[in-house]
Amino acid sequence: MGLEFTIGKGNDRRKVSTKELLARTVFYKVGHHGSGNATLRAGLEAMTSEDLVAAIPTQKPENISRAAWERFRRAVTQDPLFVDYEL
Repeated sequence: MGLEFTIGKGNDRRKVSTKELLARTVFYKVGHHGSGNATLRAGLEAMTSEDLVAAIPTQKPENISRAAWERFRRAVTQDPLFVDYEL
């Protein structure tokens, strides 16, 4: 997470780090239905805003097996990052 970006215009230009941007994140759409390989844990843990809300699309697609859906549901609800998540 060592990237930097220049923001602002004119005399108000400044650099911000990826870590700063993640710490200020207030809405995050979790990738690929919450799968473990869609979002880096370090990125999630860097999102420290008390106002952070994460959206996880969980509508069961018709082409996924019942067993795969149950594995996903159990994994999401047992992960400590999703302790406030309700089905």
